[in-house]
Amino acid sequence: THIADDALHQGFKTIVAVGGDGTLHEVLQGIVGKNLTLGVIPFGSSNDFARSVKIPKDIKDAVGIIARGLTKDIDIGAVNDRFFINISSLGFDGEVVARLPKMRSKYLFSLVYILGVFKELFRYKKKRVNIIRDGADFGEFNINLVAVANGRFYGHNMKIAPRAELDDGLFDVVLIADFNPLRFIANFPKVFKGTHIYNKDLILFRCKNLTIMSNERVFIESDGELSGRVPVEYRVFSKFQRLIVPESEL
Repeated sequence: THIADDALHQGFKTIVAVGGDGTLHEVLQGIVGKNLTLGVIPFGSSNDFARSVKIPKDIKDAVGIIARGLTKDIDIGAVNDRFFINISSLGFDGEVVARLPKMRSKYLFSLVYILGVFKELFRYKKKRVNIIRDGADFGEFNINLVAVANGRFYGHNMKIAPRAELDDGLFDVVLIADFNPLRFIANFPKVFKGTHIYNKDLILFRCKNLTIMSNERVFIESDGELSGRVPVEYRVFSKFQRLIVPESEL
């Protein structure tokens, strides 16, 4: 964040984040709302946002996209006083990220994350939350997970929000309530293809603003980084950040 902010004060107009979603998340805090162009070269343990905008992992190809300089304005999410570019979630995911050991090997990280998911699965206790959607009471739920999506992928290639668009001015919200561990395991493979959304037990909706409250301790993760606990207010900033993209994304 400080490096990106310093580059802004040196007069640079384009900032390229080289890394994964966590690196991108930190760079974003230093540049969002400051009329800078953002580029991405995926080189981290998790490159889910790059996957959402079809930026290839091959470095030469990614650099070629930067060199061509084609841009589009994309939405940015706010989670309380921080910004996120891809997906923020709470409940089960937040617990996994809170407990996940800091691993530096990008080759091991995906396996560690998946193992963390299944380890947490059998000790996670559903959280009682109240949800307010675009200013109206949406109800109380015992949640496994609430994913607030700007992009489509997270958690290392999980297509949690297959219908999300980066420039529609809306979050795609995936709410999973009252899943027991065995049902979770049975449905888990579907999330990699995005077919989990056809499960009748999931609640799917779109919104611009979302407030979630609870009397319990509920962790929040954003772009794979731990970002506090509820209560939380989500807001979408429509077409707020200029991003360098492949021609196919224009």
